[in-house]
Amino acid sequence: MADRLLPALCIKDKSVVAKRQQCILVPTDAAREALKVPKKSLSVPPACMEEKTALQEAKRRCRQYSAQPTEVQYLGQLVLTFGKYTNKTFKWLLENDVGYVKFLVDKHLKDVRNTARKVEVRDRWLKDSLLKYVNHFPPVSSHLEVNIDSCTYGHGRFKDFTYKEMWEWYKYHKVLEADQQLGTAQDRKMAKEAFLSIRQWLRLREEDITSRPMKRFRQYILGKEKASTDKKTEPARTDVQPSTSTFSPADHDPTWDDDTDLIEAVQSMEATEGQ
Repeated sequence: MADRLLPALCIKDKSVVAKRQQCILVPTDAAREALKVPKKSLSVPPACMEEKTALQEAKRRCRQYSAQPTEVQYLGQLVLTFGKYTNKTFKWLLENDVGYVKFLVDKHLKDVRNTARKVEVRDRWLKDSLLKYVNHFPPVSSHLEVNIDSCTYGHGRFKDFTYKEMWEWYKYHKVLEADQQLGTAQDRKMAKEAFLSIRQWLRLREEDITSRPMKRFRQYILGKEKASTDKKTEPARTDVQPSTSTFSPADHDPTWDDDTDLIEAVQSMEATEGQ
């Protein structure tokens, strides 16, 4: 039986291996309905405004289901005291608008790490608690900018691969092309297919990609290439192979983005160039 104190996450593609699954970033219908409520009518209970009393209240809410709630259970009962989802619990946020959660946590981490900042981060204890809560759920935390290496590519035969793994195979292909004595036939095949898959996105102009996740992936690869170019003075390592993962064909999930036709074209080009 599902734990009623844990969020029911909206997973983008359940055919992806469990440890690589990610949540959908778009808001649910419930989230859109919540935004229609006049903000002036929303009031946060006084007990939820301060850290000590807010945690006590969160634990109290849990006790109808658990006499000894765990950290992840009671953190889920904390409520936002600001923003467009004022008075909504952390649990509700993860169930209904992971995109907004990503925005809040990414901005919070940026603010905290800004050494030039001269004022205290507002509601820091609450935002720290949200970060702690998010880290309990990899399908959510993998979307954070700080964890971008772990973000899942999510397309075609590489649907289970992370951004970092895709970059490693893309880079390894160039190493193999430069030295025909390196790598096995299987390594070469995998590296070439990953290279071709990535190259299709790099060929496109950013404005021609309507999918935010794929724009993000394209920027990630371009950033890696720039960093690699900047380090050309360092000797290249050819003894490190990318981590392996199992290829598995996948259908495109329209809930993830709206580039269905584009992705089908890309996969068609992959098949043609890979022959």
